[in-house]
Amino acid sequence: KQFRVLGANGEDSQMRHLLSGEYDIDAQGFNAHVQSYPVPAEVREQGLIDRMRLEVETNHGNPSFTCLYHVRLYAKDPPLPIAAE
Repeated sequence: KQFRVLGANGEDSQMRHLLSGEYDIDAQGFNAHVQSYPVPAEVREQGLIDRMRLEVETNHGNPSFTCLYHVRLYAKDPPLPIAAE
């Protein structure tokens, strides 16, 4: 249920911590199974990433298996540079 997301930019760059979160298996309401975890602004300001890794730190009881049905990653395109005239 607890996880963290790491990211890096470039093959040789080191993975850095982007965010930590905890899935709420008891969430109620419409689409409660869909949970979002935004990357904090101070992390976004560190620049773009082209690789990410999701690490599951704890699960809901099974010591051998963790089941993920769907993971989505959303991003915004970086602003285009202004061309000099």
